[in-house]
Amino acid sequence: MLVVDDDSAVRELIVTVLTRQGFVVDAARNGDEAIQKIATFDYQAILLDLMMPLADGYEVIAFLERTAPERLRECVIVVTAVSTTDLRRLDGKTVFRVIQKPFDLDELVRAIAECVEGASAASVAGGVPT
Repeated sequence: MLVVDDDSAVRELIVTVLTRQGFVVDAARNGDEAIQKIATFDYQAILLDLMMPLADGYEVIAFLERTAPERLRECVIVVTAVSTTDLRRLDGKTVFRVIQKPFDLDELVRAIAECVEGASAASVAGGVPT
């Protein structure tokens, strides 16, 4: 799975918690890094902050919409502190889940587990490889 957040403390906390839960975790500091990694690797889950420098989370979502739109519904979890009004910028794009910051770590882990389980089931059923 990929954790994308420009806040190093948040990114490191999430990576540590998920690694301890048994997930294989990669990280990106901004949207540009995320797009490069997503273009190279097929992640079962992408945990994505929206407000970042260089390329923001909306640009990452636009990239996925152009290259693999089914993955938005299946594997993107937006974790953000933006307002409900700013979330409208998603403009109807469906992501797996939106979790507001500050978030509950247990809720975050549950959402990721659901996402990864869904991706694993799709690959077993002949869907998108993970």
